[in-house]
Amino acid sequence: MLPNASLLRTLLTHSPLTSGEVVATGARRKTRRTGWKIRRRVTLSLMVLWASASSASALTLRVAIETATPEVTVGSSTDATLRDANGRAIARLAAMSGFRATASRSRVALDAWRAEALTLEPDDDGLIFIGNRWYRGDLELRANGHQVMAIDRVDLEDYLYAVLGAEMSPSWPLEALKAQAVAARTYALYQRDRRRAPDYDLGDDTSWQVYRGVEDEADRTRRAVDATRDRILVHDRQPIEAVFHASAGGHTESAQFVWSDTRPYLQGVPAYDDDAPNASWQVEVSAATLAGLNHGVGTVRDLRLDRLTPGGRAWQLAIVGSSGTHELSGVELRAALGLPSAKFAIERGGSGFILNGRGRGHGVGMSQWGARRLAERGYDYTQILTHYYQSADVTNRR
Repeated sequence: MLPNASLLRTLLTHSPLTSGEVVATGARRKTRRTGWKIRRRVTLSLMVLWASASSASALTLRVAIETATPEVTVGSSTDATLRDANGRAIARLAAMSGFRATASRSRVALDAWRAEALTLEPDDDGLIFIGNRWYRGDLELRANGHQVMAIDRVDLEDYLYAVLGAEMSPSWPLEALKAQAVAARTYALYQRDRRRAPDYDLGDDTSWQVYRGVEDEADRTRRAVDATRDRILVHDRQPIEAVFHASAGGHTESAQFVWSDTRPYLQGVPAYDDDAPNASWQVEVSAATLAGLNHGVGTVRDLRLDRLTPGGRAWQLAIVGSSGTHELSGVELRAALGLPSAKFAIERGGSGFILNGRGRGHGVGMSQWGARRLAERGYDYTQILTHYYQSADVTNRR
């Protein structure tokens, strides 16, 4: 069994180590120290726990942790092999040593080593360190012009242990966690299959799904992932775009009204999340702010909600001014103002308008708070998933 997040932090926290130590290198080059100090140390106990967890899945994801940074500090919890773009071993690096990665002229450099790409492979299921977090898997470094790309090459199921803890509280009902695990697994596979990108399959932030490494793992996240291993959502035998959001304000939305892209499995359904915490919100928007969205309207006189979606979100709006009218969608206004959702009513107030809204997120696919409420009512994860992703089937990936 793997250690939980608190045990992991306890085992990793210890005296600082300075980076730069080399175990061996064919070129016998000296490294220069970066001054990076890691206040962590992986004990033998952690390595035994880590090695005891084996993954049956053979699918590796390439998750971009950094896509364009001037430099990043990396390392490994165990001794590691450094390989060049051809897979040739060029050095052995010591455990708990930090190295500064930079790039120039389409080549990446890790201290004394330079190549088109470099890969750091920890021994004995060790962890990799990128920036300020620990991750499972191997580290791939590439150049993006004069910037560095740091990519975690991680087993799909290991990746989900951390994603699940970042996207949903480990304390939630296990069936809700299982539903989130299947949705996250399906979403990752969909992005991997659709993008076919040369460098990475998906990123690590809210534009994709949140991935912050082992700090977000917990016993219950691993339990939920293991209990649903290889289970995905499919439509016409293909993984679906299993998007999700925090809460929908009572009813989810069809994809066509948010992204102008019809998906048979992304239709609006009751969300069962009316009582979700922080589901209601209020934002005051000044007339000057609205005028700034389109300088041609002049002095703003009205913000008009012309049409709602079937799920109750703003679909078509108009900013009415002294010099003209600017029409926009609810999705566009949400993005421009950073609103929690596009589900709101409008009233005048102060020097502008007050938006009284409900829900958090785009409202398409599974409501996470709704999944929790359904699990509390006794629904299992397959029932939760087939409610939110209608016309999709839960099956094993091939």
